[in-house]
Parts: sequence; structure tokens; C-alpha cells
Amino acid sequence: MKSPFDTTLLKLLDIDESSLLAPAINSRANLFELTEQSYQAAIFPENPSILNHSQRAAVAVRICLLNDEMQLADHYKELVTNEDDQDIYDINELPKDLRLASIMNHIDANSRDPKSDPQSQIAKLKSSGLSDTEIVGIFAIIAFVSYQLRVAKGLRVMKEGL
Repeated sequence: MKSPFDTTLLKLLDIDESSLLAPAINSRANLFELTEQSYQAAIFPENPSILNHSQRAAVAVRICLLNDEMQLADHYKELVTNEDDQDIYDINELPKDLRLASIMNHIDANSRDPKSDPQSQIAKLKSSGLSDTEIVGIFAIIAFVSYQLRVAKGLRVMKEGL
């Protein structure tokens, strides 16, 4: 990465070198680089496991919509390459596939109340046939997108305050 301004999040938020936030961002360039690496790992991992890249993007859309984050949701919608995966981000419905429905139930619960009985959630995922590795992968997507949402909101507040 040549500059923190080359990262997905700053491009989406239209924050560049001319921004009044530039000095603060440059002083934390390593954090933006790590955020970009986390984005790549969460959405485009080399070995995607239970959810392919399109499904991971659809999960990210769902999390964004549950958090009223339309700008990031629109970004992730562009990454959903399989039309069948669009039902994953319909927050008013669960997918017909039982495993995906179980995953979406977990994502919904975590997005609405991250502290809501994680042991029970994990047990439900395991009863759907998911392995520990697959469950960790799902948690990684949720954790990253939740983090990204918070950073985006913080940067917007800072940008508006200048």
C-alpha cells in the first residue's frame, strides 16, 4: 500500500490527501493498512471455507443494513457476484437453505446485540453442522464489518466537524 488513502474505506468515504483529516490519517497509516488487510481477509480469504466470496459480501451487506449503513451496504452489494446470494442480505427473510438460515440468525443476533448468549448461538451453529473453524470464520466476518462500521461512523463525524 502506497498511502492510507488507497484503502477501500477511505475511498468509499471520499477522504483523500486534500482532506483536513489527512494529517491524522497519515499519523495512523499503519491502522488503515491493517484495516485494509483485515477487509481482504474477511471478504476475500484465500480459502473461504463455508461462505464463498460472494456470500461473504452478502453477509457484510446484511450487517450493514441491520446497522443502517447504506454507503457500505451499497459497496458490498457490488461485490455480490452470484444473484442467488442476494437473499442472504434480505433482512426481512431468512434464506431457504437451513445452514444459511442458521448463520443469518446468528449474524442477526450478533448485529443487534453482540452480548446475547454467545454459547447458545455457537451451540445452534454446531447443531446446524458447522465446524469450529467455520464458526470462527463467521465470527471473523461479523467482527470485521462491525469494526469497519464504527470506523466509518467515526471518520464521518470527524469529517463533518472540520
